[in-house]
Amino acid sequence: MASKVTPVEEDPPPQWTTFDGIDWSKRPEPETDTHVQVVLQFKTWEITKLEGKENLTWSGVLELYWTDARLDGCPRSHSLPENIWRPRMTGSVGFSLGEAEKGTKLPTFNDSRKEKTPDGGRISNGKLQLKATFELGNGGLNLSNHLKRFRAFPYDSTRVDVMVQFYTGHDEEPGSTGLDLQFNRPNVKTRLKDGACQHIDWLATRHCDDFALKAVGYALGSNHVNVWGNPAGSRPCLMLSLHIARTPAFYEQKGILPLYAVLVFGLLCYYALEPTDLPSRISIMAALFLTVFAIQWIAIERLPRLPFSTILDTVAQCAIGGLMMMLVGACASYKFAAPSNGFCAPGDCPGFKMEQARRVDRLTLIVVLVYVVGYAFLYGLVYQCMSINRQCGCFRPWTRGKSIGNTRFAPHAGTAWRLLTTEKWAELHENKFMGEGTPVDAKTW
Repeated sequence: MASKVTPVEEDPPPQWTTFDGIDWSKRPEPETDTHVQVVLQFKTWEITKLEGKENLTWSGVLELYWTDARLDGCPRSHSLPENIWRPRMTGSVGFSLGEAEKGTKLPTFNDSRKEKTPDGGRISNGKLQLKATFELGNGGLNLSNHLKRFRAFPYDSTRVDVMVQFYTGHDEEPGSTGLDLQFNRPNVKTRLKDGACQHIDWLATRHCDDFALKAVGYALGSNHVNVWGNPAGSRPCLMLSLHIARTPAFYEQKGILPLYAVLVFGLLCYYALEPTDLPSRISIMAALFLTVFAIQWIAIERLPRLPFSTILDTVAQCAIGGLMMMLVGACASYKFAAPSNGFCAPGDCPGFKMEQARRVDRLTLIVVLVYVVGYAFLYGLVYQCMSINRQCGCFRPWTRGKSIGNTRFAPHAGTAWRLLTTEKWAELHENKFMGEGTPVDAKTW
């Protein structure tokens, strides 16, 4: 019995004959939207500090892939026509796409047919690519302008949103954009474990000085309202976000934890010393009071100069407040329990009302504990950190931004992702990753 023969797939016959007689400025197939595959190459990001400002620079390449069937069969040794159609794009304010945004950058051949030219040269199958080099800001984006986020210092974070609008360069039919943008370029075989498609080609690092890149968000969408005379849905766009947070380890070890340790030490000393030993209580509180200011001097050179209090300031103020409460409690317990004749010395205080003094001490300790745990920690640190970061930090959704892109453009359902660059992820991939992020609900992206 003869074995079954599987036919080998062959390329369809080429269409290209010559460059002459074709209006190359027109889209390849005007009657249908041109399918464009998008890949984001993330190269570098850096935050530099200069004269009290934190400047962010970010660079990479936006790769676009599409097919122009009119070039199927064209020898790749030929130069493409200068007026050949390619997707037009424009970046948001401060987000430059270089020559691609000016329209002067030509696409290049991307793939070849199996057959060769008589001299052994490669023949195009019509697939093209355009690589647009981008950079954020001319000299950097000043993150210090995001002033409100500093209220959460040293747990502050920020979200930097940029956008790229696409258009065909020609008038399209009503209800059509002429472009079908997709993150569906198949991944290479050696990278399939990171995702079936190429969404992000990561070449960067996670940390930079005090900061860490928590995530990279990317989504496809369009304008949901009329914008610049264009009806809703007529301007497809690519939305990108950097989720940046400060790494608080230095400020925790040199500021927050020592300040809480001062409070705990003060509480233990207050509880251990007898109410009659007022001089010892006062001397310890005075020493701890000065220690609070000494602790703040350790990190003072790295603190931002701000017109309002931060979480770190709140912790320091609460440490001072807690010590002052214990000082008042020590004086009150002594005065309320001391004998009326005024004769009372540590270890020799006849007529001292010890039970009344201990009652005042217990009340003082309860008030200080509620103040430190309830206000200083739960409200001043935990709640404020979460609340501020949700409003203006890296956890802020796209739609809560203030720019035109945030208010007039929105991601489409099912086309929003976020690459979470956690510490574990960074240890695994370092600066070599090509794959997909995690799908995110477009409403909360």
